[in-house]
Amino acid sequence: MPSNRQAIVAAPAPERYVIAADGGAIEYEVVRSQKRRRTVEIRVDPPNRVMVHAPLRTSKGMLAAIVTRRAKWIARQIARHAAVATRAPRHYVTGERIRYLGNDLVLRSHIGAGHFGAGGSKKPSAQLRRDALEITLPPGLSAEACSEAASRAVESWYRERALAEISRRVKLWAERMDVRPAGVRVRDQKTRWGSCGPTGLLHFNWRLIMAPPVVVDYVVVHELAHIRHPHHRPAFWRCVERYVPDWQEQRRVLHREGPEYREV
Repeated sequence: MPSNRQAIVAAPAPERYVIAADGGAIEYEVVRSQKRRRTVEIRVDPPNRVMVHAPLRTSKGMLAAIVTRRAKWIARQIARHAAVATRAPRHYVTGERIRYLGNDLVLRSHIGAGHFGAGGSKKPSAQLRRDALEITLPPGLSAEACSEAASRAVESWYRERALAEISRRVKLWAERMDVRPAGVRVRDQKTRWGSCGPTGLLHFNWRLIMAPPVVVDYVVVHELAHIRHPHHRPAFWRCVERYVPDWQEQRRVLHREGPEYREV
């Protein structure tokens, strides 16, 4: 009789390797996927975890060669993660600076009077005034509670601005590229700046709003191009280059400054 029990498939053992490169050693982990056809992607997660995402049948030798070629880039990413980790923690108080569309905004925090929010609820708020982001906090909070409330207010403001600004740019570029996205969402994506689902729904990391406008445009065009080219083969990159000729420079800026955006 056929068994109703489902077979238990063991997960493949993780592949971990160490190579000598650029005067030091690089330890990396390989993650293989059936969905990945040709491209090999290298990601460096804090503090120094090197992940290599590859198609199933990519040889170990080819992966080692790719990691060797990217050794200097990997070292820079690890150094940036280390620099972010040693920075003084942000307290969201007057005088601190944050990034918005490639520019610095100075924070100005003050205690408001009266009621906050519907029904008198104590809800902090943030409002842009020229080159400053003014944060209004409810009275009676401790210093630690003020820092946490200001952090929430800044993130809420970022998310609101990201949805409005990125949606505007998606509409503009979609018309130029003659594509029809299913919609735009912003969310807290840990490793990606943007993604395009099979239905054409676009998701963007809300932290992208910290990047210069030309970088935001590159990410928007990148995801819109996936509506026509759901891969990273040459036809996809030709499409991106048609609308953002210097896309490689914008990608370098995002790699260089991205760790700073992620610390907020």
